[in-house]
Amino acid sequence: MSTLNQSRLTALAGRLEARSPDQRRWPRLRRRAAIAVVLRSGDQGIEVLLMRRVERRGDRWSGDIACPGGFAQAEETAVETAVREAEEELGIRLETSMVLGQLGVRPVRPWNHFADFQVTPVVFVIPPGPLALELAQAEVASARWVPLSVLGDPTRRQRFFWWWKFAKPVAIPFLVPRVWAGDYDVWGLTLRILDELVEEMR
Repeated sequence: MSTLNQSRLTALAGRLEARSPDQRRWPRLRRRAAIAVVLRSGDQGIEVLLMRRVERRGDRWSGDIACPGGFAQAEETAVETAVREAEEELGIRLETSMVLGQLGVRPVRPWNHFADFQVTPVVFVIPPGPLALELAQAEVASARWVPLSVLGDPTRRQRFFWWWKFAKPVAIPFLVPRVWAGDYDVWGLTLRILDELVEEMR
């Protein structure tokens, strides 16, 4: 691992540890989820592991770019959920010793009033080098490492209208940002979480 990347990851760990506990709560959101934001040192700086979900009719996340994650089971902690989901979806084994910290808890939608569950992003760092992946074919179409420098590059930032299908036949347009990383269209909750991560590393 390069000295620069190591120092940035060490600084990130310090910032996440120093953060005050997230006090935001949405009492009616009884379902909890967590994602694994997996980082490593690469040739183009620090990289994050992203995946493309399979396309399925009726799936609200069909074809989306995301970090591995899912709903918590019973009394699972956010870390336990993120570790389990990363293994189920990508076949990677994460350890609690790899945890750098957590980012802010978020409702799944940007408009809190209509959120139906909350997500906790857990940040992990793994050793540099190749990582064997075993994709869950029913859930994951592909996965790749994306440099954070690409996601944080303002010249790559675009905006587009996303139509929220509030109730048939009503749809409400929202102007939202996106970043293209090759053929990976990163937007929505995933981009908001990664924007927070990039900001913590400035």
